This record gives sequence, C-alpha cells and structure tokens, in this order.
Amino acid sequence: MAQLNPAEYSRQVAEEHLFRDAHNVLQEGLAQSGLTQKAVATRLEVSEGRMSQIFSGSENLTLRSFAAVGWALGITLAIRMSGAVSSPGAGGVGAAHIDQLHQLNRDSMPAPRLPVIRRPFAPTDSGETNNSLAA
Repeated sequence: MAQLNPAEYSRQVAEEHLFRDAHNVLQEGLAQSGLTQKAVATRLEVSEGRMSQIFSGSENLTLRSFAAVGWALGITLAIRMSGAVSSPGAGGVGAAHIDQLHQLNRDSMPAPRLPVIRRPFAPTDSGETNNSLAA
C-alpha cells in the first residue's frame, strides 16, 4: 500500500472529520426529535430503507440531502469555517494547528442559526419530482 504524502493525508483526515461530524449531528437530531426513521422517511417522501442508509452513516450525502433531513428532524443546520489551511510559507494557518482551532471554536463559539430553505417536493414539467433524497 502506498504511503500518503502529508497534504493528501491532511485532506483525507479533514474529509473524515466533517463526514463524522455531519453523521453525528443527524444521529443526535434524530434522538432529540423523538421521531423514528420511519416518520422522517414519511416527511421526506422516501423509503425507510433510504433513511436507514442515511442514518447508518454509509451514505455520502449532498448538502441538499443533509439540509432536507435536518428540516424533517426540525433542526437548523449550519456550516461554519473554523480555520484556514494554506500552503507552507503562505502565511496562513498550518495544518498542525487546525485541531487546536477546531477545539477552540467548538468550546467558545455557538453554531450560527441560519434558516433552512427547502423546495417543496413537487412534480417538474417532465413529471419527475425534485426530491433529491430519492436514491
């Protein structure tokens, strides 16, 4: 197996952290909402199997799908930047400091509350729905 260079490794770690955090938010939202996966599926007009895939963490959701599940759970989701990574010598924050910045931001700054805008699941001119969750 080939060894990753530091930049590639750092990128993959960032991807996995965001994926894990997003999955955890949905899991916590489901638990706090008191809803079942079946109820969420009904609200989103998708199958229970699709909800199972989403809540199991096996799906790489689009931002639209992530927002739709948040809406169905009655939670507001937001994305915030907690640090900037730059090339070595570019004067920005280095990758070695990103974990410290994530922790500082998580400890000291609440997530901003932004409205979730959801398009209705309505038929298009072609007769298809614009339901981006349906797999």
